[in-house]
Amino acid sequence: MAWQGGASWTRPDPCMDKAGIWSREAAVLACYPDPRGCHDRLSTLESLGVERVCLNGPLEVVPGVGALGKGHSSIVFAAILKGSIVAVKSRRMDGRRPSLVGEARLLGEAGAAGVAPRLVAWSRDLIVMEYLAGPSLGEVLGAGSSVWALAEAVEAARILDMAGILHHELHRPWRNIYYTPTPSPKALVIDYESASRGCGNLAKIASALAHLGVIRVEGGVRRLLRLYKKNCVYDTILDVAGALLGVIEG
Repeated sequence: MAWQGGASWTRPDPCMDKAGIWSREAAVLACYPDPRGCHDRLSTLESLGVERVCLNGPLEVVPGVGALGKGHSSIVFAAILKGSIVAVKSRRMDGRRPSLVGEARLLGEAGAAGVAPRLVAWSRDLIVMEYLAGPSLGEVLGAGSSVWALAEAVEAARILDMAGILHHELHRPWRNIYYTPTPSPKALVIDYESASRGCGNLAKIASALAHLGVIRVEGGVRRLLRLYKKNCVYDTILDVAGALLGVIEG
């Protein structure tokens, strides 16, 4: 898979091996870390349209069962819905979060704005969304700094600010920004677990990229960021985004 900037990327197929909805493997993924008594969760997964679960994610949960990602409150795995690969986020059985509904709503809004994976279906315990086959920002930068990738990341942060959705994890954009496949890669922001209403995504992106040494934030850009933090409105959002793009594109 060719990427702008000279990098190349191929994400392994997470669905080479699959299992049915009522299998032990599905219970391991949907009801992590305790698959016992998983009937209701699996029934909900089936009602959302998921047909099979995929077992080849990069993070091994138990031998022979791999997930796409795992955090303190949820686990993400690949699955099949209507013949296509999707990503499923499942609330951990031992997690403290009471529901994924609020996250699903913000994800849906960000997806409608074009800067998040498309929301497919959701329940209190599960979110079914678009599967992203492209690389993360961290993986792109690891292959060599790329102007197009940074510019797309800034644009995604600008759109989130315009939508009034504050993503509290964009101080680590290398983990939370992924790219759609070629020929026209686009930055999408994942994981709205801690997101809220607000503004400030551009400041988080600017700080993170400056910390990495990818860009320098000084002079006029620094002054614009101070104004933006005090008064995050349409004009200041556009001014900051334009200034950051100017720094990135040199």
